Amino acid sequence: MKEYKYGLEKIKVTEVEQTCFGCPSSWTGKTADGKEIYARYRWGFLRVTVDDEMVFGQQLRDDPPATAEEYQNMHNQGMNLDTVLQMMESDETLREFCKAAGETEFSYHGIIDYETLKEKTKDLIEWPEEST
Repeated sequence: MKEYKYGLEKIKVTEVEQTCFGCPSSWTGKTADGKEIYARYRWGFLRVTVDDEMVFGQQLRDDPPATAEEYQNMHNQGMNLDTVLQMMESDETLREFCKAAGETEFSYHGIIDYETLKEKTKDLIEWPEEST
């Protein structure tokens, strides 16, 4: 786990908008001093940048991925393909599954909510109560 600190004071975010709800979950906004802030959760990793400088990075999930066969079985047993793809934990497994399914595009995994973003970064960043 790596964490990056931005000065000694908490970063105060005055406005934030969720720009993508999943795969990746992401938010953009402004800090009290007018800088651009960007948060993104993808492949189990949450990172936050301020003016393109990473100020926070943490692996939130490090459990091992299931095999492509396990995901294929989930799908064969009736699970929605989008749900199966969102569950996949690694780029390698996702590529293998998509190749077996005859697909070439893969861009799934990476869903957290705003409350989780705030909780994980609370020691460094003061977020608005809600995002727009």
